[in-house]
Amino acid sequence: MNNILWHIIASALLLCVFSTTAYSEEKHKIGIGYEFGGAHVDDDTVLGKLDDNSIGHLSLTYEYSFNEKFAVELFALDGDTQSFSIILDDLFSKSELEYKSFGIGLRAQQALTKRINLFAKAGMHRYDYELTRTDVLLNDSDGFSYYASAGIEFQFYDFGVNVNYRLLDMGNEIFASVLAWGVSYRF
Repeated sequence: MNNILWHIIASALLLCVFSTTAYSEEKHKIGIGYEFGGAHVDDDTVLGKLDDNSIGHLSLTYEYSFNEKFAVELFALDGDTQSFSIILDDLFSKSELEYKSFGIGLRAQQALTKRINLFAKAGMHRYDYELTRTDVLLNDSDGFSYYASAGIEFQFYDFGVNVNYRLLDMGNEIFASVLAWGVSYRF
């Protein structure tokens, strides 16, 4: 199944490259942001209370614009989570999820005004996570999966500020939904 998704992404990238016309504006964008939200674990035998956890991660992005509507995105993020359950429960059974992810995807955007854009992103990412409880490793997994996000971006000359909502799947066990904000620079 992973091979099929890689072929779809590669085909979409090639289609965008060969179908674009000359694009005279800045093509490169770098960004940094912070994302926070919740993590859900489907495997109750591993850790049933992870549903109540918040996650937070730092993200770094690079985008190359094919034209004013489409871009390819590369990103890296590093994050973790800790339980929000009852305080005494945390003293005796502290849970933590630590994860890293690297991904590639496509971004489509629509200008609302000269400085405001709505955007959507989707793609594949490589994740690696460790799930522990009271310093005991419960699960250590890595693999490939999907992500998707949608949001709004405000551009001020070459600088931008964005807010978006991202869904991040980490295999069959962990699914994260986060609210993200960030700043970017186009060149």
